[in-house]
Amino acid sequence: MAVAGLVLHGLGALLRALPHARRGALGAHAAAALASPASLFVGLAVAYGVALRLYGLPILSILGLALVLERRAAPPVRPSLGALTVLAALSALVLARPMTPTFWDEFVWLGKARLESVGFGAGVREALDPSTHLMPPGYPMFWPSAVGWLAGAQDDLGALTLATSLLLLAAAGAAVDAWASHRLEPQRAVLVALVAPFVWIHARSTYVDLPVGLLGLALAFELTGPRRSPFMAAALGVALAATKDEGVAHAAAAVAAGLLVHRGEARKPALLAAAAALVTALAWHGSLALHEVPRDHGGSVFVPAFLPRALALFVRHATDLRTWGLFWAATAAALPFAWRSREGRALGLALAIDLVLAVVAICAGPPRVRAFAENGTLVNRILLQLWPLGAALVLEAARGVRRPSRP
Repeated sequence: MAVAGLVLHGLGALLRALPHARRGALGAHAAAALASPASLFVGLAVAYGVALRLYGLPILSILGLALVLERRAAPPVRPSLGALTVLAALSALVLARPMTPTFWDEFVWLGKARLESVGFGAGVREALDPSTHLMPPGYPMFWPSAVGWLAGAQDDLGALTLATSLLLLAAAGAAVDAWASHRLEPQRAVLVALVAPFVWIHARSTYVDLPVGLLGLALAFELTGPRRSPFMAAALGVALAATKDEGVAHAAAAVAAGLLVHRGEARKPALLAAAAALVTALAWHGSLALHEVPRDHGGSVFVPAFLPRALALFVRHATDLRTWGLFWAATAAALPFAWRSREGRALGLALAIDLVLAVVAICAGPPRVRAFAENGTLVNRILLQLWPLGAALVLEAARGVRRPSRP
């Protein structure tokens, strides 16, 4: 497991540093990239493009274009001691879990990850074979494939569970890595998370909702921070769109917020992130169509009459004290204070756009999606995906009340 993870992480770090070799800064950028957890997702994005074979060429092409356009991006900022403390505490919590499935949906994700023990890219091949009836049909294979790769292609439940836990920590590390460039205080995230019990439960699961939210936050910070790396933004766009169908919405929200608030400053990385997410989604769904594989989220018809009900469900779930405590109330109260800074406006817009897209997706999805929303198994998991943006918004507001407002 360690060897596979180190190889993918090293590949990502090398690619991130490569454009700076001409300026004689390869060593500094390579050292910073090796220390950055986000580099793992660069290596995974490349590996996923290779696993898709012919269908992955558009993904590899957009990553190559972003690498060529990488010119003056600053190296990753080294996380502070407080940030490292947060990651250490989170690691202790996550890795203390039993290395076996504990929630019903974990069996689905881990079962698909086992396919990589057959051979590299076996998960993708099985997912594109309609005769295998892989469940749920049509889901992207990036995350289970990545789990299989990090597990060293072992068909071992403990190794796969551990690999998934490490991927969750890498996603948290990618968010903290991008967070560091904003000079926020990640250690305060522990206090924010304490009022959201649902987060602590899912930090110990192999569900993908929390990781996709953390990657969405990492992209939002990548587009609004001082670094603004086109290549890193593109890699995160690929990872988001290839992890879950909702990942495209998270990428769209981050891109739209970055462009609206930072305009020309964020144009290049934002457009590359958007292109990467779109190309990745089209490559996957196009390959499904060519192989006549049904999609679990297929058959969508917009039902405007469900809109009031969807909004009521989000309010009811967000105000459930046993699940979320006072977190979403605190997020709503923090919005006016966070809005004083450009970073806060970008986070607030990304959160609002994400929420709108989630509501629209429920109203436009197949009937089973609305049934899942009604029976309580869907909305809280969407809110979990939005939690990282909400937590960052609260922390930005807390920082804003201690400093003069700025345009």
